Amino acid sequence: VPATGAGIGSTRKQVADALAISDVPDSSLGREFTTDGGDFSGLLDGAGDAARVTALWSGQACIFR
Repeated sequence: VPATGAGIGSTRKQVADALAISDVPDSSLGREFTTDGGDFSGLLDGAGDAARVTALWSGQACIFR
């Protein structure tokens, strides 16, 4: 998320410090999160604050679940 400095490789904590995020429960994609406004979403490589962002997308995405 360029305006915040958060991106691929950032930790969950870095993203959460820059944006209000929520976990997506029961995601078939893995550990998925979204911003509270729904503008950005992404995947993490694990649980906890040290988990790293492995994918990011914005807007509506056509993702088969």
